Amino acid sequence: MTRGSGEGTGIKHGDELVRFVNAVLGVGDGSLDAARSALVGAVSSPGMIDAAGVISAFTMMNRVADCTGLPLDPPMEMASRALRAEIGTDSYPSATNTPKGGWWSGIGARILGWLLPRLVRLMGNKKG
Repeated sequence: MTRGSGEGTGIKHGDELVRFVNAVLGVGDGSLDAARSALVGAVSSPGMIDAAGVISAFTMMNRVADCTGLPLDPPMEMASRALRAEIGTDSYPSATNTPKGGWWSGIGARILGWLLPRLVRLMGNKKG
């Protein structure tokens, strides 16, 4: 099963990018060759190479963090709690390295979970 789509992200060629990421990571039902061809058709060969480089960099950083047992600091744990629950990263083995906050942290996480997306949207709507 494919994880997500590019629909509604506002990212040009988001569907092709998500399909390529899923194929590279072995998630979903599409072949890597088909996903690569679709992405090249949408963004050109250099664009596909850039996407592959970003996937590689993030994969490497995640593996380094997992190997070192790098925990999230308390503010990041609170700010990312809703997102981590939504995308399922709390089930990753390295998640056990991050201490879970207490009662007050849960309230802070709910407030930040409500506030941060609105602030990001507001900042994105400002004209430079």
